[in-house]
Amino acid sequence: MDNGAICFSRSMSSGGEEIASIVAEKMSYRYVDDNIITIAAEKGGVTPETIGKVERSSEMINRILGYMSHDTGRSNHFTSIRMGQSEEYRQLIQEVVVETAKSGKVVIVAHGAAIPLADMARVLRVFVTASQSNRTKRHMSTSNVDEQKAREDIAASDRQRAEYFRNFYDINLELPTHYDIVLNTDHITPSVAADVVVSAARGM
Repeated sequence: MDNGAICFSRSMSSGGEEIASIVAEKMSYRYVDDNIITIAAEKGGVTPETIGKVERSSEMINRILGYMSHDTGRSNHFTSIRMGQSEEYRQLIQEVVVETAKSGKVVIVAHGAAIPLADMARVLRVFVTASQSNRTKRHMSTSNVDEQKAREDIAASDRQRAEYFRNFYDINLELPTHYDIVLNTDHITPSVAADVVVSAARGM
């Protein structure tokens, strides 16, 4: 897959961002995450902040976007906008995701890209996850929080992720079949996981 796209979805503190970054480097692909918001804003003639409010239009999305690049443990708070505007901007974001994939040689780590790209050729869809216990330990380590706070953050992130899929894509239950590869990072390193993805991508 010399000119395709690889899209990553991931659970909080599963190592998805690190794996995606390694894959992008190994494949010499661009790495795209929250930059899509800026692109969408420019395309729609609105500010990045306005586009951001759409995905963060309720508490469900706060951590999703906050963890696109780094598992910092910080939450953000944004003001809701009207549903009519929200639908228009959601469509815009999805359009930008599709256009980004069409440009080729790109790793997309944002916005549940596997869903709008499901029927596109030369797209590899990857989901990265791990057990709750391991994700909790990793979050404690990277964010310097205690176990109770880490568990609460993980649970909140999972709820918000599910709500994101319902609100953006009318998907009530995220399934393994939404992806081509599902990686459990409990016992494999990011480097090994990246090699699995690279091998699959080059075999397409």
